Amino acid sequence: MSETVLKMIGLAVMILSVFAMLFSGAVPEDAALAGAALAWGGFVALIAGMVLYVAARDKS
Repeated sequence: MSETVLKMIGLAVMILSVFAMLFSGAVPEDAALAGAALAWGGFVALIAGMVLYVAARDKS
């Protein structure tokens, strides 16, 4: 894949992960575990997106 495509994927993952972390607070009390999983998943995706973006940037 080209560097531009990898950068775009990295940015998209970072943006979507921020939304996942924001909306994890909207999960009902009954599903608190699902909300926590969504928040942690968003955090891990944010890190993965940053790594992908930086790797693509350094490659070019």
